[in-house]
Amino acid sequence: MAALASPLDDRIRADLRRLGVWVSSRDDNQFNHSAQAFLLDPEGQVVQVFEGPGNSDRIVAALRERLL
Repeated sequence: MAALASPLDDRIRADLRRLGVWVSSRDDNQFNHSAQAFLLDPEGQVVQVFEGPGNSDRIVAALRERLL
C-alpha cells in the first residue's frame, strides 16, 4: 500500500498498464496495487518479472547474470 500526494495521471496509468500492474484507488487517498518487481533493459523493455515479496535474492542473481 502507498499514499500519493495527487492522483495518478494518465502517463503513469499508461506505464502501469504497459507493465501489467493493476492499481485500485481507495476513498482514503491510498491505493492497492500488484506486488511485482520488474527488471528492465536499457531501452525500458521488461526483461523479467518477479512476483510477490521476498525476491531480493532472485533479483540480485538475475542482475549478476546479465551484468557479468
